[in-house]
Amino acid sequence: DARPTDALEVVRAATRHLARLGVDMIVSNQAAASWCDAFAAQGYLTGPSNFAIALSKPLAAVVKNSNAWTQTCHLTRGDGDGPIHL
Repeated sequence: DARPTDALEVVRAATRHLARLGVDMIVSNQAAASWCDAFAAQGYLTGPSNFAIALSKPLAAVVKNSNAWTQTCHLTRGDGDGPIHL
């Protein structure tokens, strides 16, 4: 259970672990600013995403006029499709 304040250390530890395993590529889809910042601080590159989010009309109205939701909302791909939809 990682908090936004733990993001940098979690990303650092995960990167070290995966590097020790010899992975060829690490891909992570993130939306929350704390996690995006943590990945950037560890040298990850940003790129386009095919990840779509569907919101209810009331929620979409709130989000549309505010970037503040990226500070408090954590979205990540968790569908288990693996590399097929990267």
